[in-house]
Amino acid sequence: MWRWLLFGTLLACAGGDPADEPADLRPLPSCRQRTLATCDIRNVACQEALVEILGCVRGRTVSSLPTIEVIDLETARARFEAEVAVDAMMMPPTEFAEEDAVLTALGLIPPGVELRDAQLEEAIAGTAAYYTPATKVVTIIDRGRSLRSRDAVSTLVHELVHAAQDEESDLESALEDADTWEDYFALLALVEGEATFFELETAFWIEGAGADAPSIDRFEWEELFLILDESFQEELALTTAPIVWASEIAPYLYGTRWQWDRWFGGGDAAIVAALAGDAPASSAEFMRDPFRPGSGPALRVPVTCAAPEPPEGVVAATTTELGPALTYTVLRATGASDLIALVFAAQWQGDQLRSFGSVSGETLGLWRVQLATEEVAEDLARRLRAAGHRATARGSLMTAAIGDAAARDAWTWESDGPCAPPE
Repeated sequence: MWRWLLFGTLLACAGGDPADEPADLRPLPSCRQRTLATCDIRNVACQEALVEILGCVRGRTVSSLPTIEVIDLETARARFEAEVAVDAMMMPPTEFAEEDAVLTALGLIPPGVELRDAQLEEAIAGTAAYYTPATKVVTIIDRGRSLRSRDAVSTLVHELVHAAQDEESDLESALEDADTWEDYFALLALVEGEATFFELETAFWIEGAGADAPSIDRFEWEELFLILDESFQEELALTTAPIVWASEIAPYLYGTRWQWDRWFGGGDAAIVAALAGDAPASSAEFMRDPFRPGSGPALRVPVTCAAPEPPEGVVAATTTELGPALTYTVLRATGASDLIALVFAAQWQGDQLRSFGSVSGETLGLWRVQLATEEVAEDLARRLRAAGHRATARGSLMTAAIGDAAARDAWTWESDGPCAPPE
């Protein structure tokens, strides 16, 4: 479970400079009997103090101090490249070239880019720390910045939240069960949203605790999330592979904002309860803006269309669900704006992406997306047709054939109803 350097932006928005600061004990407003201080996170006494602080702020903490190591960037690079930290790199494996080819055709992976290489590049460039469920170890990457600062302390708190989540909910098993892109995004938004919110809360109190400090419930949260959203949009524009942004980075923004909304309505306990069983039915909930209400809870309608009979020389390879975050990213790849793509994400109710293998090496995929309305389904089909795919809408179900034009257009079935092939 990662803590990204990008969240230095979020901490800067909370106020102050994350550079080296003197140790300064401050009362913790949500837990008056406690104090909060910047300290050297390599020091065991500092680590133990932060375990206690986490219990005060979150209501639960780890039963014992996990192993905490600090490594330099070169060691981290070697580990990532050797896949020693593979359990922390949770992206569901796409070992089948057929699925990668379909994801490339949808604009989620640039042509010629290996997904694993893009994932490693993002990890090396952007990771501040990570918790590995398989080994129960927190790893801090020393990039030459102070390890006795507000930023360092809140980073360690973020990873300690993951250690506590692991004790309570068995993150390793949860990760193993997340076998689709939708499952993975939903889990990551839950765990990283919680960890980032408590990281932010900790940083807020280090920076702002005191008699004259504003109350956390009067903080300008909407402005903070607007600034953070701008940073994430810049990251999307710069990323090597949009699918890495959608599955590894976007959950932090959407998960934190969703957890903030829960905190606003029910306090810290409401955040902790989410992973314990109070999670939304659809990850479209994470992508809805709580500052712009007006729609009801997102519905989940699994797409259960049977696999069609493929053309001669074509065999079924993989089946997955992309989810609203990757649907959003596909729309962005077609040229849709952030706001337009978010409309489709909010209207998403389920999808099914089937990838096929061809003896001649052609790319072939079938993507079915269940939307909330017929109008949105038709609009999605229109946009995919404009992007060169074969797509149609039947009712509120959109179906698109993805891949090489000759193979795709030769693909015909005898079928009626919403599960019929694209015309």
